[in-house]
Amino acid sequence: MVPITDMIVHAWDLAKATGQSTTLDAGLAELGYNVLVNVAEFGRKNGAFGPEITVPVTASFQDRMLGLSGRQP
Repeated sequence: MVPITDMIVHAWDLAKATGQSTTLDAGLAELGYNVLVNVAEFGRKNGAFGPEITVPVTASFQDRMLGLSGRQP
């Protein structure tokens, strides 16, 4: 599931970098969050992610996933 999550996060990266809509499919964002919640700390220790960005408890799965990956939603 990690490679799929990598593609989900990088789809957001590409959309952001090219000025396109950054809204991800809600189901994919939820899947990505559920994967990252288990591997993000390991990823940070290995340099894959920056520091976690804190988002509100009420944030969407997309924003929580991005925050876990060190991206500013």
